[in-house]
Amino acid sequence: HTHTHHLIHPITSDETFRQNFKKLLFHLKINAIKTSTRVLLCVLWSEVRGAWSCVDALKGKHKHLYSY
Repeated sequence: HTHTHHLIHPITSDETFRQNFKKLLFHLKINAIKTSTRVLLCVLWSEVRGAWSCVDALKGKHKHLYSY
C-alpha cells in the first residue's frame, strides 16, 4: 500500500533541532563513556586478577616470607 508520511512537525525550528541534536550527542557520549569504562574496568579487573594470581603463586613459593 502507498501512503505519504505526513510529518507531525513539518517545520522544526533550528533551535529545537539544535537542542535535540545536543541531547542526542550527550546520550551518545554518555553511552560511549559507559562502554569504554566497562571495557577499562574489565581490563583492569583481569589485570588485578592476574596480579593476585601472581601474588598467590609467590605466596605458595615463599610461605616463610608471609606470616599470616
